[in-house]
Amino acid sequence: MAAETVNFVYYTLGKVRQILRYRLNEPESAEFWSDPELDEYINLAAINVNRELRLKTISTDSAVTPGSFSIKLATCYVDIDAVYYQLTSPVRLVALRPISAGDIGRLPSHVRPSHYNLRRTGGTTGFSLMLIPAPQTTMTITVDVVALPIYAAGDTDYIDVPDAYIINVINEAEAIAQRKQDDIQKAEALRKEKEMETAEVQAGEARKATVYGPLKRK
Repeated sequence: MAAETVNFVYYTLGKVRQILRYRLNEPESAEFWSDPELDEYINLAAINVNRELRLKTISTDSAVTPGSFSIKLATCYVDIDAVYYQLTSPVRLVALRPISAGDIGRLPSHVRPSHYNLRRTGGTTGFSLMLIPAPQTTMTITVDVVALPIYAAGDTDYIDVPDAYIINVINEAEAIAQRKQDDIQKAEALRKEKEMETAEVQAGEARKATVYGPLKRK
């Protein structure tokens, strides 16, 4: 019996943009949405879908020494998924919980950290995790982050989302694109409303002029 052949479909930026244009009823022209505009929507949608579904995660182990309280994070991530360490006796994973800066002083003292606080390290160098309290023993802290999808710039670049979830990206990109149309329609409706109000005021002034004659300004 011959082995079954599985054909994988890889979705490029150009292909997804084409599908999106059909969704938006603008398949062959770019009168309302330009290609660069839709490309930005698609890349933003990939980020949003990845954040919501945790599709692309990266784990990093960092060795910390007694008294160390900061772990440098990579800049290319969209969210923190988990922070934890492993105990050997008994063997188990211990998760650290996020905490706000205002609540740090309320925590009791421990040998091992129990919480973390996300802080900007300054400039464009990214972020760091502050371990609270600072560990009093050498240990390894694992940080799982939701990674930033690779930006698709050209038509042949692949969307950095598993193919099974590409429909989620298309749906999200369509929703983003429709917001532009909704905003323009709302603005147009507001403009027409203002024009009607102005016309009513002018009509009222005209009626007054007909009844009382032209208004004389002092």
